[in-house]
This record gives sequence, C-alpha cells and structure tokens, in this order.
Amino acid sequence: MELKSLKSFLTIARLGNITKASEELFISQPALTRQIQDLELELGTKLLERSRKGTSLTDAGKLLKDHARKIIEIEENLRSDFANLDENVIGEISIGCAQSRGMQFIARKCHELQKKFPRIRFHLHDADAIHVIDSIEHGDLDFGILTNPSELNRFEFIEIPFKDQWGVLMRRDDPLANFESIKAEELWNRSLILSEQSFQNSELSHWFNRSEDQLNIVATYNLIFNASLMVEEGMGIAIAYDGIVRNDQLIFRPLNPNLDAKLFVIWKKNRESSKASSIFKNQLRVI
Repeated sequence: MELKSLKSFLTIARLGNITKASEELFISQPALTRQIQDLELELGTKLLERSRKGTSLTDAGKLLKDHARKIIEIEENLRSDFANLDENVIGEISIGCAQSRGMQFIARKCHELQKKFPRIRFHLHDADAIHVIDSIEHGDLDFGILTNPSELNRFEFIEIPFKDQWGVLMRRDDPLANFESIKAEELWNRSLILSEQSFQNSELSHWFNRSEDQLNIVATYNLIFNASLMVEEGMGIAIAYDGIVRNDQLIFRPLNPNLDAKLFVIWKKNRESSKASSIFKNQLRVI
C-alpha cells in the first residue's frame, strides 16, 4: 500500500469529487482513478460510491479514512523529525519562471520546503524561456521553470505533473468567443499577438499550418499580461496558455485540435548544488 495512494484517497474523501481532487493533486483523472482501483483491489473491497452528485465513502472507505489519517500523520512526523536534524540549513534559491499555471505546483513545493526549513529564502524571476536558459547557463539562476524547453538534454531536469493548454485569448465581444474551440483556419486572417518564441515551438507552427510570414502578426510578447491589455484594447487576439490572465473583459478558448505543453524544472548540469538546492530537488520529486 503506497503512501501516495493513501494521500490521494484522503484528498478525494475531503473534496467529495474525483475531478477536483485530480486538479488539486496535479495528476490526471484516469491516473487518480487507477490509484483508487489498486487500493480497492489490494484491500478486497469497494471504497467509493460514485453518483451524479459526487463521490462518497463506503463503510470500508470510512474505515480506511481513519487509518490513512494516522498513517500519514506518522509519516509527516517522521519526515519532520529528520528535517529537524538539518533545521539550521540556510540558503537562497533563485528560480526563473516562464508564465504558467504549473507554477501552482512549484509554489506548493516551495511552501512545503519553507515550512521544514524556514531559513531558506526563494527568489522568483519572471522571464521568457530564452532569458531563463541564459541565466541558468551563466549561473545567475539555480532553477528554471519552462514549458517544452528546447535542447532539454543540455540540462538536468524533472518533468512535473502538469501541462499547459494553448488557446486564444480574446475580447468577449469577439465573434470567435461563440465557438467552444478555435481551428487554425479561423485565425489565418486575424490580427495576432504571439509569444516571441511561438514559431520556435514546432508543434504550434505545425498547428497553424502556415509560416510566420503568412500570418498577420501585429505584436509579440514575452510575458502575457501586457499583451492582454492590447487584446482588451482591440488590437488583436493573443495565442497564449490557459489560466494565466484573469480579466473579466477577456475570454479563453482552446485550440482545435487540442495542443498542450509539458512543464519542466531544469538546472545546469555538473553544477555543484548548495544544500538548499539539493533539498529543493528532493522536494520536487515527492509527488
């Protein structure tokens, strides 16, 4: 019986909904369902009842919930006791971040680490992929958080359990807002605001089925917030990741066919890590 599965089970029990639990845990719904099915198989009994209203616990599920809480508490206390052996760890961790909803996962890991080692301080630097990679190579940053970085083999890395979804950011009064998703041909004659690295992403350029000079690109951006102001003013529509801009005047629609981007934590190969950085790497690996 794995601790990860017990933690997943407790999250479902708390939220009463597998979809919400998968979002909070940053794992896919099918993967979460498999974890529960494996638990049920191992224990030889049904743990959850699913209905239109949500997910509830069977009697066996309620029993497991009580025991799982005790097991997790023991595990957390054990980790805490060992962490206290290094409670005087002091350090600075610099992280370069491309804009992504996956930063929620990184924020959680930073918080978990800071609770164990309160004298570790984090420094976040918002930048595009080119500047993040350059800063890592020159030793100015310890880590970078990037979506589908090019030449990944140049770095040590961890893929985190999150994917960004590409889509169109537009005003709510735009005709395309009436569509549930957006096809490439619907953008060929539109004024576009694209990321500076858009056509370095082979998947995105393939999705457009057009070369850069065949599109009407009116502006480029490296961070989406300022680009969203141009969208709000009616200058064009932006191709961006979902969930980064929160503006009641704008609406997001996914690309059709769907296009996702994987998220990675990268750091320089063969660089001697500080104690704080080594601990952070280990924390990232705990899912």
